[in-house]
Amino acid sequence: MELIQKSFTDVDEWRTEPKFTQHLATNHSTTARLLEIVNIPWGEDYTIEAEYRCYDNSRIDLVIKDGNGKPIIPIECMSAKGPLDKDHATKHRFYCYDTGCGESILLCELADERMQSFIRHENDTSSLNTWVIGYKILDHDTFDEPYITFHTIVSPLGHIEKLKRVTRSVDGSIPNSNAEKQKIIDELALTGLFTNPQRDCLSYNFKEFTNPNFDSKIKNPFSGLNNVAYEPQKTGSKISFFHGDKFDDNDEFKDMMRKIRDEFNLSLKLNKKSADFSFATQEEGLEMFKKLKAQGFAPTGWSMVA
Repeated sequence: MELIQKSFTDVDEWRTEPKFTQHLATNHSTTARLLEIVNIPWGEDYTIEAEYRCYDNSRIDLVIKDGNGKPIIPIECMSAKGPLDKDHATKHRFYCYDTGCGESILLCELADERMQSFIRHENDTSSLNTWVIGYKILDHDTFDEPYITFHTIVSPLGHIEKLKRVTRSVDGSIPNSNAEKQKIIDELALTGLFTNPQRDCLSYNFKEFTNPNFDSKIKNPFSGLNNVAYEPQKTGSKISFFHGDKFDDNDEFKDMMRKIRDEFNLSLKLNKKSADFSFATQEEGLEMFKKLKAQGFAPTGWSMVA
């Protein structure tokens, strides 16, 4: 099936921002792809509300809520089309204050270097964590509505790295490892191994079929698996098979992970949302990621049981 990329205005029924945001509020498969980018696993405990009202009756385009109905992240969308502008790049700060959230998402078609630099400066110097996420709207005559893909334009520093930076500014005792890690991630993003560079890791996503690094020959080895990620760490590295709590009690998935462990003599930890393989060095983890990708992220001879 061939997907044809079209601009926002080429898709008549998607000319307006409300149509776009309403789709995100009601189509969970689309929202799941967005939240996966920002490391929030979509599940039954989360809900999403469009046109969320602030205390002054202004409206936030979208708000993600937890199982108790508490806002956890506001999402601001650019109007219909175009690059991120200064109004949208600043008012999300009030939305965070109004909802009591420390993290926000800005959705846009693109953001120029000046806007990206501004958001990075905010992430670096404030308590807020802001994501700038780009989107592409794709159309195909077999679809009931356009298909939306997402990619990271700007990702924030994590809380731990901010805490280190504050501590370092006080006594100079903690080195800033974030810059080194970010440099590694930026360099690895150019290797073609990954489809999704993120704030702490790089991943290969089985649904990012419009990404230039997507390999159509690689099929998802386990239906419902989200992605496989490589994370360079201060000491060593980690490869994670993320499933977002879908396979916590799935014996077949666990069997596949154990077969990978035994085939390569690896260290395996099965968690509620992922299966993790740990390595003593960054190089060992990266080489194993290459090997796993070469054989479709599955043990040799693996086949799904229907």
